[in-house]
Amino acid sequence: MSLVIISRRPGRPAAVAFLTFIAVAFVIPGEFPAGWRIDVGSRLATWSDSLIEATSGFTDPVGQFVESIYADLVLRLSLVPALEVATAFVGMVLLIAGWRLAGLAVIVVAWLVATGLWSAGLETMVLMALSVLGATVLGVAVGVSCSVVPRIRSLVLGCMVGMQTVPVFLYLIPVVLVFGPGNTAAVFVTLVYSVPPVVTLTDLGLRQVPSDPLEATASMGATRWQALRWTELPIARPQIIAGVNQAVMLAIAMSIIAAMIGAEGLGSPVWSSLGRLEFGRALDAGVALVLIAVLLDRSTASLSELTRRRRGTSATAVSRIGSLSSIRFRSCVALMAVGVAVAAVALSSQLRNLDFSHAPESMRFTFRGHVDAFVDEVNLRAGDFLAGMKDAFVLHVLGPLNQLLADIPWLGVVAGMAWVGSVLLGPSRGLLIAVGLVSIGLVGMWDQAVLTVSAVSVSAAIAIVVGVLLGIAMSAFKAVERAVRPMLDVLQSIPIFLFVLPSVIILGSGPAAGIIATVIYSLAPVARLTALGLKEIDRTVLEAGHSMGASWWQTLRQVRAPLGMPIILTGMSQTILLAFAMSVVSAFIGTPGLGQVILTAVGQADLAAGVEAGYAMLVLALVAASIIQGLTRVAPGARAMPTHERRAV
Repeated sequence: MSLVIISRRPGRPAAVAFLTFIAVAFVIPGEFPAGWRIDVGSRLATWSDSLIEATSGFTDPVGQFVESIYADLVLRLSLVPALEVATAFVGMVLLIAGWRLAGLAVIVVAWLVATGLWSAGLETMVLMALSVLGATVLGVAVGVSCSVVPRIRSLVLGCMVGMQTVPVFLYLIPVVLVFGPGNTAAVFVTLVYSVPPVVTLTDLGLRQVPSDPLEATASMGATRWQALRWTELPIARPQIIAGVNQAVMLAIAMSIIAAMIGAEGLGSPVWSSLGRLEFGRALDAGVALVLIAVLLDRSTASLSELTRRRRGTSATAVSRIGSLSSIRFRSCVALMAVGVAVAAVALSSQLRNLDFSHAPESMRFTFRGHVDAFVDEVNLRAGDFLAGMKDAFVLHVLGPLNQLLADIPWLGVVAGMAWVGSVLLGPSRGLLIAVGLVSIGLVGMWDQAVLTVSAVSVSAAIAIVVGVLLGIAMSAFKAVERAVRPMLDVLQSIPIFLFVLPSVIILGSGPAAGIIATVIYSLAPVARLTALGLKEIDRTVLEAGHSMGASWWQTLRQVRAPLGMPIILTGMSQTILLAFAMSVVSAFIGTPGLGQVILTAVGQADLAAGVEAGYAMLVLALVAASIIQGLTRVAPGARAMPTHERRAV
């Protein structure tokens, strides 16, 4: 452990540390000692069983209450004429977000009707409504508590960061153990998963309230609660709504994962169809989820802009939302549309009994036959080539990398990463990295962690190369940016499980398909931030380079890339974290490692194995993020960045 007590200054200490690392790597035996394992998972499982039994008197009634609310809402929506529900939905979107998104709402309704997913869509809406409502109430309450009691702020926000870093599948196991499989567990797991952004942005909004309104409120003799209610919360409302927007997107992402524990809705056909390799049916529900995700994302963003418009602090809200007279006009149109629908249903028994779950034959549409035919055609014409390419990739790339990582002695890995951490972040952070890596072996997950690092390394490397090239093209050509940016928006709106569809259709199951899915899923952040880092350069620096006769390539290599490197490295860090998150989903189609352990633990409700594998995944993600953070600090352009940008990065 003496390797971590090294100065950041280059020279003799670094050279000694490097030589020591080489010696350790080749002298100490490679395998982590099996006798060192600590059975943390079983002890935690025993403790959790006792806790669940002790709290069952409280959790059982709460679960029954939530289940009754969910079932009652779904029943009431099914009893209301479908035409009225659809019209009210489109009218609400029109009122909040304008004509374009109202048109998208019509497309969503038409798609649900044409694919026979209307009932599943209603179930998803009810699940999301309950989860997001609970996350909003809980998140705002906790965020306000952080503002009122500053002592707990660091602890609470640290917990929120940890909740966003833990693999999402680990939320399923304890919730299933407490509430059992079904919709109740789905509501609670979605609520817990989507609450962190509400807490974080509520706290941020309250801390950014200007001092002048607070002083004016205090001068009028208002109490702390009155100042919070009348001044702080109204001013912080845009940030709170932005947090709700993020909670909505997380709830949609969780809708498929919650289907693993018996949740109803659009996630159920996706999950069950993937298990039976029925790609067409999965794509039907997947497209519905994407459309709903885009619609709700834009609608809640428009609601936030509308709030700023009322405060008079956003010029973009005027152009996107329109004037107050336009809002009044849309309100009248929405109310008239709902009134016409209610009247038509009341006067016509045919409209009253119209069933959106069974569309007429002329309106029905499905990807089933089309996708199945495409898969058959691909297998017929290119099956041998794709199979050979997949086998060659596994044999010549992934296999040797797995073997290489397995052959490196564990103590050499720990010492090397501790040395890198101490050089980049300081001795204390290097020591923490060493302790974290050793703890992976202590919980018995070292071999599985090696497989995960191998798959994530290949996936992240490919995604970074492709993303950086896309970012360079986006920064250089506006036409490329206009074409690529909407695609990146869609990639960041698609629920995580849907990324396995194209890779499985083309390559079938196996590690290669999982790596392709991971590349697609984690590509967007590095592409976006590379374009941002290369574009947001001081104009005077660029003009100085041009005045010296530098070419475009020289400017990119010697000016833009060094100055934009901190932001580019931040994008790489996000890509690596997304690759770790995807490793559990890619395990569903055959990628080995910690993801396989977590997936099996979820299926068997095995808290012990799930916690141990999830902890190992968390440590790996934090170590990778820490190393990238250290590289960001020492990047060539870090000192040239403005202070507020350095803090943001």
